[in-house]
Amino acid sequence: MLNTILPLGEARAPRGVVKLNGVPIDAWVDFEVDNNGFYQADTFRVNFACNWLPADRNKAWLLSQADLTVELFAGFPPDPTNYDSSSLKSWIIGRVDDVQYKPVAGVVELSGRDYTSQFLDAKTAEQFTTKTSSQVAQILAARHGMQAVVKTTTTPVGTYYQIDHVKVSDSQTEWDLLTWLAHKENFACYVQGQTLHFEPLPDPSKDDTYVIQWSEPDATTGSPTATVEDLEFSRNLTVAKDIIVYVRSMNAKQKKGFTVKAQAQHNKNKVIRNAQLPYGQAQVYSYSIPGLTQAEAQARANAYLQDLSKHEMRLHAVMPGDDVLSPRTLVSVTGTDTVFDQIYYPDSVIRAMSIRDGYRMTLSAKNHSVESVPLP
Repeated sequence: MLNTILPLGEARAPRGVVKLNGVPIDAWVDFEVDNNGFYQADTFRVNFACNWLPADRNKAWLLSQADLTVELFAGFPPDPTNYDSSSLKSWIIGRVDDVQYKPVAGVVELSGRDYTSQFLDAKTAEQFTTKTSSQVAQILAARHGMQAVVKTTTTPVGTYYQIDHVKVSDSQTEWDLLTWLAHKENFACYVQGQTLHFEPLPDPSKDDTYVIQWSEPDATTGSPTATVEDLEFSRNLTVAKDIIVYVRSMNAKQKKGFTVKAQAQHNKNKVIRNAQLPYGQAQVYSYSIPGLTQAEAQARANAYLQDLSKHEMRLHAVMPGDDVLSPRTLVSVTGTDTVFDQIYYPDSVIRAMSIRDGYRMTLSAKNHSVESVPLP
């Protein structure tokens, strides 16, 4: 269990710092950070009160700048009355994309993306056919003056072009290339601060989880208790049907075609004996991918099945902000005594801090039902 559950009624003292071009600015009213899933840019939004801005960085200066960098910090310093950014956690740093001036409200709003934008805004026609995926990640990170945390891979990139029959003749964004390679390696690819991460996906069997606890009312409490302010679940009954994935391929060496199958089937008797199975026949997905071996085709079918199944069960929660939860954190729900008690993979963690509402998080996550199990 990664998070610590505080006793009811215990006081919290969160604090925030906003840096503009590396300089702390105390004129902020509120800010928001959206830390997204593995293949997207994180985003931010911050509002400054015009009347609070310092004289050397007033609204006229702010609205005339062509290049602005914002870094947002939040956390729980040891001394809430005497703190700076060194005692808080940096949740995002990136360039401003949009500036909005709201004279009626007396506010300037800045919004933008993290340094994933460095790769999104840069195009390349390079194929790197003799390099490995990890070498490409290191090369592109160095190109933008960024650090890289990379797990070494061994397959040349050219091998993946041959498998997918891909020929790169036009330029693509560097981020498209990195995420395509991450998909091939079954890796996570994301930017944190000024560091590119290219490493294996989290393993639910090995990693600790962030726990959301729900407790029904009892004689002591008289009402439900939870570690969140709001909690919602949903289940897509189309995806909740049995899922079958077919991958058909033609292997040039064997000179014959073949089809492999991956399937997730509800196992009612094993998990919830009284649950009703979804109405209708299995949901079938078919893909045609030339040039695969049978083992490669089966691996591809299994990967598609796993990705499709994750959309079945969805979780939405609003909770007090903390320094633990991130899109790379597996979330475990307990205590509802329903099919929703299981592991979830976050899509998005939105942190918001304001003078009026304090420090809060909104979590969006998904996974397949525990009733669904892949068949061999």
